[in-house]
Amino acid sequence: MTKNGKVYYVEGKLSTGNNSLDHNLNKGGKQSERILIDLTKIKDTNYITEQLINGFQENASLREVILLKGSRLILISEKDVLNKNFKVKFKKIWEQRK
Repeated sequence: MTKNGKVYYVEGKLSTGNNSLDHNLNKGGKQSERILIDLTKIKDTNYITEQLINGFQENASLREVILLKGSRLILISEKDVLNKNFKVKFKKIWEQRK
């Protein structure tokens, strides 16, 4: 997939449970510096932010993650995750309807 001139690794997997987001971040982060993850079933923003922080820490080559929430694409960069207010900002973005 290409978005704004950047190439993203796309694989047809859904994150539907607690271990699946962690697994997809680790697997995708080893294969590409940009990944897309469908979070249709996961609602817990604390869990999502913790996994994103861990995913970026454990995969030095990972630069961006696009989260698919229904029809919305939410772009998360390494810079976003390093921000001290990341969890609060992410929760606001996540709870927006459009």
